[in-house]
Amino acid sequence: MKEIAFIMRDGELKEKVETELWEKGYRVKPFSPVDDIIEKLAEESFNLIVLGQCDVDTECIDLEKEEKIHKIRSAYPDIPIVIVFDAKLLNMGMIDVFKYGLEDVVYIKDSNLVPLMNSVGRLMEDDYEKLSLEFKHIRAKSVMKIPADITAREAISIKKSVEEELKNGRNYFILDMSNVEKIGSIGIGVLIYVRERIMSKKAKLRLVIKSLQVKKFLERLNIDKYFDIYDDISELVALEEEEKIRVAVIDDAKFMRVLVSSTLEEEGFDTISYGDPVEALEALTTTEEVNIVLVDYEMPELNGLEFIRKFKPKERGIPAIMLTTETDVHLAVNCIRDGASDYLTKPFKKEELIAVLKKTDKDSRRTREQKRMFAELKIRESQLRRKNRMLSRLYNELEEELSMASEVQKKLMPQSFPEIKGYKFSVKYKPSQDIGGDFYDLIQLDENNCALAFADVSGHGIPAALLSTMFKVYLVTHSQHMHDTAELMEMLNELVVESFPSDKFISLFYMVIDAEKDVINYCKAAQEPAILVKKTGEIVELGDESQVLGLFSKKDFPELLSFQQHTLKLEKGDKIFLYTDGINEAQNSSEAFYGIARLHKVLKNNCEKMLDMVYRDLKDFLEGLPMQDDLTLFAIEKVE
Repeated sequence: MKEIAFIMRDGELKEKVETELWEKGYRVKPFSPVDDIIEKLAEESFNLIVLGQCDVDTECIDLEKEEKIHKIRSAYPDIPIVIVFDAKLLNMGMIDVFKYGLEDVVYIKDSNLVPLMNSVGRLMEDDYEKLSLEFKHIRAKSVMKIPADITAREAISIKKSVEEELKNGRNYFILDMSNVEKIGSIGIGVLIYVRERIMSKKAKLRLVIKSLQVKKFLERLNIDKYFDIYDDISELVALEEEEKIRVAVIDDAKFMRVLVSSTLEEEGFDTISYGDPVEALEALTTTEEVNIVLVDYEMPELNGLEFIRKFKPKERGIPAIMLTTETDVHLAVNCIRDGASDYLTKPFKKEELIAVLKKTDKDSRRTREQKRMFAELKIRESQLRRKNRMLSRLYNELEEELSMASEVQKKLMPQSFPEIKGYKFSVKYKPSQDIGGDFYDLIQLDENNCALAFADVSGHGIPAALLSTMFKVYLVTHSQHMHDTAELMEMLNELVVESFPSDKFISLFYMVIDAEKDVINYCKAAQEPAILVKKTGEIVELGDESQVLGLFSKKDFPELLSFQQHTLKLEKGDKIFLYTDGINEAQNSSEAFYGIARLHKVLKNNCEKMLDMVYRDLKDFLEGLPMQDDLTLFAIEKVE
């Protein structure tokens, strides 16, 4: 059973709390807040200490006995401590409440014990031993990363780690709370205690908080001003040692000037002081450069508000803070309205002055950086608009050139088919872009012979189109006097090897129709096999295994290159269907391929208008998706 040391003055409330804790399953050992309480606690071991002095007519914490709280914390650093208070302490600041290193602070109202029971439950949960802190050093900075919301044991671990680092002379701490999405009283207590200990050693503390909820919570408690908060740790890790903040102290009272200046310089600030506000206005608007102006309100000749109106802090980008003994709300409103960044009422605490100055300087630097970035952004926007206009003009010119290139390429394709007795031709050509690498041609060799070339150059767009045009020159030049299809393939292969880029090649199905003998001789170079659709509906693939043109030279690899000529005789009603891989490798939204089997089915069932039916079926398959590759379909029909 987990044990709780319960320290509270005797009374009805003490009995009620003790009974409730017992009913929750905790073993409670009650103590009175006597002078020898530490010795009495040492006689037994506890998992939690609940500290309070609440009674009907007394306050929870005897402010004269705060030293006792500190002694208990120091004597038992590994035991979570929760302190109970009532309405009389509501006006105490969070800094004063948590500075002793308590794990939680609970406010009891109208004897409602739910907040206390919830706190005890959190501090006594079974898995609070599982610590997950990460501690490392980056460029002499002590960086502690908290991977999740702060638990009781993590709170103790954080405090002990900071104490150890302080003993080792560390003077720059970063608490990385990037992953902390919410923060409760335990987390608040950790932050305040750590800040107090670090500030007491004149070290630096930076917080990294991304959660907007956490930032708003700190702001609502009015303690955000005591911390330097950053959104990203990279801002700090990459940050070199900051320059000293230079403060102009303007006050006609010499004692106050000396007191404020010496206080600031002890904290690492650089100061310059003026007893005459007129002299200060002249110097600060002409020669002197400062980061912040700290100006008293009550001064002869020129009071603080008049100084701010003449100095115009926001226009100069130099924040000003007003010091005054006045409590008039209207003065504060006028001060902020006329350009001041903040307002402090004398007498003020040293910690409050330092915190306000640091926050003001940080906000000022951030504002200047935002202005610089905004000005740079405007310049870049102007440059971007100019570049966009240029790109738009170039794009329009390119569109015109591509359109012209597309027209030229179409004219390189056969504009009409030769009349070959007994044969009928049809084609459907659809490049994926305006121009492409698919290529076909019908070449009249002589009175009785006609050649058909059906090719696919690797790649798309302009490069493929240029290479296909180059290949057509080779084909037309050499096909006129070389009717053996296999020999022509070998010659074309060598030409492509010599003239095409090393990563470009071409697949080709080439056939010669001999109308006199009524036969077709063909040879295939890695092109998709032609499909013979007989009038009976039978499907036969034409072709064999062979290399693409341009991959290997026969001079270097004679055994790898072997092109074979085949002979075919068609009967009336037979058709030959040729296609590029733009159809069988097409993929729909489910990444399924169109495939050869589907193509065969369409061809078998639609012999009459096979090109239109295949193209329509492909569009249905793609379901509105664009074609990713060039597509060429060609059909030869034996009509006599």
